[in-house]
Amino acid sequence: AGYLDSAGNAPSSPPAATGSIGFAATQTTVNENAGSVSITFRRINGTTGPARVFYQTQDGTALEGRDYVGQSSGFADFADGQLTATVSIPIINNSNVDGDRTFQLSMFRVDGASQGEPR
Repeated sequence: AGYLDSAGNAPSSPPAATGSIGFAATQTTVNENAGSVSITFRRINGTTGPARVFYQTQDGTALEGRDYVGQSSGFADFADGQLTATVSIPIINNSNVDGDRTFQLSMFRVDGASQGEPR
């Protein structure tokens, strides 16, 4: 068994594995007075070449501009060989007694690798 290129010829080495990118954790908890929450993306099954993951935030019970600083199109870069990349979402410490609040972060595009799970 081996690899074939688009012309049906056997290349001298197998294709480089660019891997897939997903979230390192499906849920993260932070106190309101923490100032920010760090979200880590993880690249698995290959790290060849640079890659970029695009993400956006969506309100849950937390409201953008009141409870956190949202991103409609943020990104994180991976260098060749890099396994993880972390972004920081600012949390707004307001004077309201809020209880637990949530917002979502989702990936909507990955360049240089495939989009993995969870999204």
